Amino acid sequence: MTLLDVRAAVAVAAELNARPRETLGWETLAERLSTLPATSNQCRIRQRSPC
Repeated sequence: MTLLDVRAAVAVAAELNARPRETLGWETLAERLSTLPATSNQCRIRQRSPC
C-alpha cells in the first residue's frame, strides 16, 4: 500500500466514522463513545456495586 493509498483510506475512515447513525439515535460514533468513559470510571470506582 502506498502512502497515497494509506492517506485515502484514513480519509475515508474519518468520513465514515464522523457520520451520524440511526442505530445510535443519530449521534456520531465519537459522540456516543464520549459518554462511555464516565460510566466506566464510575463502575471502576464503585467496584462493589454491579454495573
